[in-house]
Amino acid sequence: MSWPCCCLCVSSTAILRGSSASAEVGDDVLSIDTAGDRLFVFRPRAEKDGAPTVSGSVDVRLLLSSEKIGTWQLPPDHDSLVSGCALDAKTVVLLTGGAQPRLWLGQV
Repeated sequence: MSWPCCCLCVSSTAILRGSSASAEVGDDVLSIDTAGDRLFVFRPRAEKDGAPTVSGSVDVRLLLSSEKIGTWQLPPDHDSLVSGCALDAKTVVLLTGGAQPRLWLGQV
C-alpha cells in the first residue's frame, strides 16, 4: 500500500508511514503532519453552547512519545480552519475557509 502522505488516521489513531509508531489523536481531526521530531494534529472549530471558542487549533506532540508539548489556536472571530500542514518543526501553514479563504503562516 502506498500512502500519499506521511501519516494515516484510522479510528482516532495516527499511524506513521515507514514505522511502527502510532499516537492516539482523538476523533476531531482535520489533518495530521510530521516535521523533525514533531507530530502536528490539526483540529476544527470548537464550540461551547453554540458559540465558537476557537476557530481551529494545532496540537504539537513529540513524534516518538506522543507527549503533547503545546497547542496553537486561531481566535474564534477568524474563519474556520479547513486544513493545515507543517513546514518544519516550528512552522505551520493553515488554510481557513469562508467567503475569502486565507493561508496563515504560524510559529508554534
